[in-house]
Amino acid sequence: MIAMELPVSGFAALVVGGALFLSTAFIAFFAFRMLQKSVKMAFRLAMVAGFLIIATVGTFSLWWFATAETPKPKPKAARTR
Repeated sequence: MIAMELPVSGFAALVVGGALFLSTAFIAFFAFRMLQKSVKMAFRLAMVAGFLIIATVGTFSLWWFATAETPKPKPKAARTR
C-alpha cells in the first residue's frame, strides 16, 4: 500500500476528522428523520449505522495518513562509476 503524505499536523488532522465525522453524522440524522414515516425502523437504523461507519472509517484513515512518519531521504552515493 502506498502511504500518502499530507503536510498537516496531528491537531489539524483531528479537527478535519472531527468535522468530517460531524457532517456525516448530520447527514445520517437527516436521513433518519426523513425516512421516519416511510421505512421500517430496522432499515432506518441500518442506514444510519452505515453512515456512521463510513464517517468513522474516514476520520481514522485521515488521521492515520496525516500523522504517518515520513521516510528519511537516502543520501547520495559517495562514489560514482
